[in-house]
Amino acid sequence: MQFAASLHSTHNPTAAAAAAAASAASAASASTAAAAAAAAATRTFCKKTRRSCLLAAAAAEFIGGCCCSSCCRCSRNLLLRPFLVPFLTKQQQQQQQQEAEKQQEGEQQQQKGEQQQQQGAQQQQHRKQQQHQEQQQQQEQQQRMPVNLLQQQQQQQQHPQQQQQQQQQMRRHEKQQQKK
Repeated sequence: MQFAASLHSTHNPTAAAAAAAASAASAASASTAAAAAAAAATRTFCKKTRRSCLLAAAAAEFIGGCCCSSCCRCSRNLLLRPFLVPFLTKQQQQQQQQEAEKQQEGEQQQQKGEQQQQQGAQQQQHRKQQQHQEQQQQQEQQQRMPVNLLQQQQQQQQHPQQQQQQQQQMRRHEKQQQKK
């Protein structure tokens, strides 16, 4: 067809100009159609704002179908930070990584503290139970003993205390004599 138009144009210059304009228009329409198809391929739907946005294909892949360009409010949403990582600078990525590591360390320390508190509470309960059992055993033994044995035992318990008191009195007496 172009060959026929070129043959015809040699004889008719106005027809040649019209044919050139037609071929340019068809090329322009083809390029606009291709651009529109490319735009449609990269257009994604934002679930939050219920709008569709034009994005680069790579951005659409990373963001997972949610638009984070300036026309949407999603970019302010902190939940989308992991999806935005490819678009941040290396320094920003390092800062975010350090913040995440610090947060993890804090959580781990908090968990350790809670575990230690639980262990301490369990140990305290265990001690209380042991003391209670010992008291019960002593009471049972005392109930089984005859009255005379009980009195002897009490006297034996009081005897060391009396000895300690006597020793303390002796020491006081010696100190007073040394002062004189």
